[in-house]
Amino acid sequence: FSIANPADAENLLVTEVHYHPADASTAEELAVSTNKDDYEFLELLNTSGNEIDLSDYHFTRGLAFTFPKGSTIAPSARKIIVSSRQAFLARYGTENEAIILGEFERDSNLSNGGETLELQDTENRVLFSFKYNDKAPWPTTPDGKGPSLYLVSANTPSSKLGEAGRWQASGAPNGTPGF
Repeated sequence: FSIANPADAENLLVTEVHYHPADASTAEELAVSTNKDDYEFLELLNTSGNEIDLSDYHFTRGLAFTFPKGSTIAPSARKIIVSSRQAFLARYGTENEAIILGEFERDSNLSNGGETLELQDTENRVLFSFKYNDKAPWPTTPDGKGPSLYLVSANTPSSKLGEAGRWQASGAPNGTPGF
């Protein structure tokens, strides 16, 4: 049994932002939701060699979300928060349920036009605060055409997440949650 380290700016990174997904198209998706915002997700990566704990950390800008108690990410693993668990599982399959840490709160969602995302720990210290955008020099195909916004390198310092050149459109049509 090991105690997880607190997540901080050195061991936690946003690696994928699916802020303007494609419309629902499969029978499974259409049965759950036709609202494309329901298919949004934000992926987080533990860049360290130890398990990290995000319990009670909260977003103060962008989407509304507080990590529930017991929210941990294994070493070098990725976890996501989603707009709608049901919609996500309809699109990506129930085998991906284990990577979900929770759903966006208070009917919030990721802005299709870009916004600042800021996460703070339980002492209100900022882990990251960065703005993404849907206009050049940012990649523009993630803006409703299907791909997500994907961080080019997992070695990116969290202080550089707001630099457009560090992001690209994902190679997969609906992003690559968990990979």
